[in-house]
This record gives sequence, C-alpha cells and structure tokens, in this order.
Amino acid sequence: MGMNWETGKLEPLAVAPKLQRGQKIYAFGYMMSQQIFAVVNPDLYEIVEVGSPDDVDEYSLDRYFSPVSHYDKYIKPISKKFGIGFYYAENEPIFSEDVIKASLQRAELIEKMRDERERAVEDASRKNKDELRKKYGFLTVWDGDWRMRYKTASGNLRELLKRNFPGVKFSVRKDGSGDTVNITWTDGPTRKMVDEIAGQFEGRRFNGMEDCEEIVSSDFTDLFGSLGYVFTEREYSGEVMERERMKVMEDYPLLADGKGHLRDELFGNIKVSEASMDFCWFSLDSVARHRLWDIDLTERPTKAQTDESVKSSGLTVIDYSEKAVAVIGDTKAVKDRLKEMGGRFNAKLSCGPGWIFSKNKKDEITTAFGL
Repeated sequence: MGMNWETGKLEPLAVAPKLQRGQKIYAFGYMMSQQIFAVVNPDLYEIVEVGSPDDVDEYSLDRYFSPVSHYDKYIKPISKKFGIGFYYAENEPIFSEDVIKASLQRAELIEKMRDERERAVEDASRKNKDELRKKYGFLTVWDGDWRMRYKTASGNLRELLKRNFPGVKFSVRKDGSGDTVNITWTDGPTRKMVDEIAGQFEGRRFNGMEDCEEIVSSDFTDLFGSLGYVFTEREYSGEVMERERMKVMEDYPLLADGKGHLRDELFGNIKVSEASMDFCWFSLDSVARHRLWDIDLTERPTKAQTDESVKSSGLTVIDYSEKAVAVIGDTKAVKDRLKEMGGRFNAKLSCGPGWIFSKNKKDEITTAFGL
C-alpha cells in the first residue's frame, strides 16, 4: 500500500512496467538534490549514475545516492514525482552503451576512492586512539557494554575534572532518567575551561537548523564512554560577588541602588565588554556576573608556598629511563599531588622508592614543585 497524494488515500502500489537498458532515471535526495541515472540491468533493477571518469571530485563521493544503486518494482514515472526517491523518465532518449560504459567506469573509480578514504580515516583513528590511550592512561577504557557506558563516562569525567582543576569541588549529577549530566561548581575555572574537558564526553547534540537531535561520537568517546547532553554552570561565592559588586559600583555609581536601569541611563559610558551583553536593562548583579564570566577564579598557591612545600619534602627529579622520570625524596607530604598528576609509586626502583612518570611530564613536575 502507498499514499496517493492526489487523493490523500492509501491505495495498492502499482507495479511499474519493465524499464529498458539505458532508460533515464531521476533521483531526488535530501533538500531535493538531483542526480541522473541510467538503467543498467532492468531484471535486477540496477542503475548507474551518468557521468565520465574525468568528472569525479570529493563532492562526488558524498552524493545522496551511491553511483551504483537499485530501484524497486514500484518505481513511479517522473510525472508522478513526490519527494525523495527514484522516478523513471517517460518518452526521453535512451542513454547509449558508450555512456553506460563510461558511467560504470566512473562508478568503479568513485567506489575505489571511497574505500581509500575510509582506510585513511580508519588509520588516522587508530593512531589517534593510541595517542589518547597514552595521554589518558589513568582513565578507564569503556568495554563496549552499553549498560556500562554512562558509569564509565561519568567516572572518567570526574577523574579528568579532578586532575585538571585540583582543589575545585564539582557536582556531577544525572538529570532525570536519561544520561544527561549537569556540572556545577563554585568560583574556580571559567565555564569555557570546564566545557573543553566535559565537552569531550557529550554524546548528543541539538541541531537547530534541522530541529532534530543528533548522536555524536568520536575516538575519545569510543574509548572512554559518552554521556547525553552535558550542561555546565559556574556559581559564585558571596565573597567573590561582593568584591565584584564593589568594583562595579565604582565604575557605575547609578547601579548602587540595586535596581535595574536602562542602557541609556548609564550615559553611554558602558565598557565594550559590557556593551556586548544583549541586555536593555542592567543591574549591579548582572554586570558583576558578566565581568566574572571570563575570569579564572582558581586559587593557586604562591611561589613562596610552593618553595616551602618543596623544601620540606626534599624532592628530586631524575631521568630514570629513556621514557620515564622518577621523583624521589621525602614524597609523603605531597603524595596526593603526585598521584593527581598521574604518577605511580614504586618502592622497588633502582634509585630507591619513588614516583614514576612519563618523561613528557618532567616540565610539569618541575614547574609545579619549583625544581
């Protein structure tokens, strides 16, 4: 059965008459893109896109219909065209054998180029995954079991946040019964900084152009799991907000009353960064929050504090092998920091008990501890 769009009723589908070899086929795809085909084997309903082997480029590899395709016995004439699909031409010239031969050669070339591109993509993916495994050796690799996907991804997300933003307390909460998560924290890094880490786990995205939801995948999510939507929101402590409010009131005394004011009431003295806000009304808190948006509020130890920590621990970094460095000395006081940085303790090192790191971590270690 099929819909007869002229009558608006479901009717039995009519079997098309047998087509001829070389008969022209119109193909309409997404956004009504058009391709022209020729019938190759009417008994097998096989068709080939018309063209020359010289007429091939990258765009040809991603057309809506493959260069060799098949229609079905219910194909309609072009006079009955409605929507995506194949339609046969009526009373139009038949493509010659030379055209069919050239078209088949072109189709073979396109398939070969597609295979080569696919192999190149697979090779690049394998190489990238190997690099990701080395870079994130401390994360749990997802075993492919979809029942464990959320648990693996959310655990890895928490671990990455902890390592990238030590000392910042994050709340990672599941939103309802799905796999969407909401991440909140107070002060600390900017939302953009956290999005760069958390966004790697996003497995769903809304396509506003087509008004639909898309599934997102990457080499990273293939290895470490994916979530649904990932939403981030930074909150501000009372101390930070009060400090910024004082600065805003110095620049705009009019806002000290805590009320909303029109842009024009500020006498055109709004700074460029604040003028970029899509607001007609401004208040003390709205301007303060906007100013804090791109400011990293993470509290870091001063150099004096770092030097004192190093002095008390007596750390030393040595080249342990071609691929590793070791941190030795009195590491007990800073063991948690060393672990967060990806180190592994080994009491049986040839240089004595210590923490082993990949050699590419040497600069990060020496900088962190002032060595």
